[in-house]
Amino acid sequence: MNVKSLFQIDNEVVFLNHGSFGACPFSIMEEDQKWQKEMERQPVEFIGRKHAELLKFSREKLAEFVGAKADDLVYVSNATNALNMIAWSIDLKPGDEVLSTNLEYGASDRMWEFICQQKGAKYVKVEIQLPIENEESFLQAFLPHFNVKTKVLFLSMITSSTALYLPLHQLCKMANSKNIISIIDGAHVPGHIPINLETSPFDFFTGNCHKWMCAPKGTAFLYAKKEVQHMLKPLIISWGKEIDTINNTDFINDFEYLGTRDISGFLSVPACIQFLDQYIDLKARNQIHELLIFAQNGIETILKTPSILKIPQNKIQMYAHQLPANVDGKLLKQKLYDDYKIEIPVSNQNGKQYLRISVQIYNTKNEIDFFLDKLDILLKKCEIKSIN
Repeated sequence: MNVKSLFQIDNEVVFLNHGSFGACPFSIMEEDQKWQKEMERQPVEFIGRKHAELLKFSREKLAEFVGAKADDLVYVSNATNALNMIAWSIDLKPGDEVLSTNLEYGASDRMWEFICQQKGAKYVKVEIQLPIENEESFLQAFLPHFNVKTKVLFLSMITSSTALYLPLHQLCKMANSKNIISIIDGAHVPGHIPINLETSPFDFFTGNCHKWMCAPKGTAFLYAKKEVQHMLKPLIISWGKEIDTINNTDFINDFEYLGTRDISGFLSVPACIQFLDQYIDLKARNQIHELLIFAQNGIETILKTPSILKIPQNKIQMYAHQLPANVDGKLLKQKLYDDYKIEIPVSNQNGKQYLRISVQIYNTKNEIDFFLDKLDILLKKCEIKSIN
């Protein structure tokens, strides 16, 4: 069957950027709208009497999917929202350090820099040299930076601009042994790579459902181990434990019930999991990864710059490659879309430009061939070359 017909992606666009905001299938949008209609049919019944029970059922399905207990996670709008909840709650004091990398998402960098400035703490970004040769070299980069001032370890499991699947478990175990709080940005993880949060060494974790789980936009979750839930303070104060719920915990009441809002995306998550089971099973994931490897080889041949990728990527569906220094990445991205309707991002990280491709079940080899051909054409044109 034509899998692309399951999605609402414009047929005129070669969409190679699923990683940014995802893409929601028709059936999931119908599920989302079903819940919206149900809410409007009897708002008081839905919000006042059914709200907690419906969310509990959806939360249980999500928890099973990510290997967690349902009482240890709550729905939020996006990963940035969840990270702010966590970061503002941490009792940072003057002189404390938040240890991270130079590969983090720009909004997260800005958040930590702002909060650390407010609290007199320091945001330390360990410089990770690319390519990462192996897990040991990644770990060794951090060892000199752990000290008595380190209060928080903050890392992305899959980096945004560079699309690297980082080996975090051993590093977070080391943090645990030193009583350092571990906070993991897993924005790209749910529905992309398998995870079991309950057996992980992470204290806090957040993931978006609207990316690789194909949920409606504004659907994400915050996970916190029971031992650290008491640290969290809600950014928005609502009814909390005073509301008459179905025996929810304080954690859920404080962070999930935030007054009147549209929860249809959250309630659509069980349908998303069914969709993944039906259409993006292990066989499909292998095919997607093979397509990505094909694209990767073509990009490397055309760009002729060293790969940043030397660690195992475990069937990841994204790949990033550094652009030549003399290429205007912003103009390249614009020309790919304006001239050929190819949607693919180019980003700047530490003064270098990266072209990132992310593929999903709806992408085809013909699309990759078309993209590689047009990329090659544009790279040979002087108009996208930087005068610097």
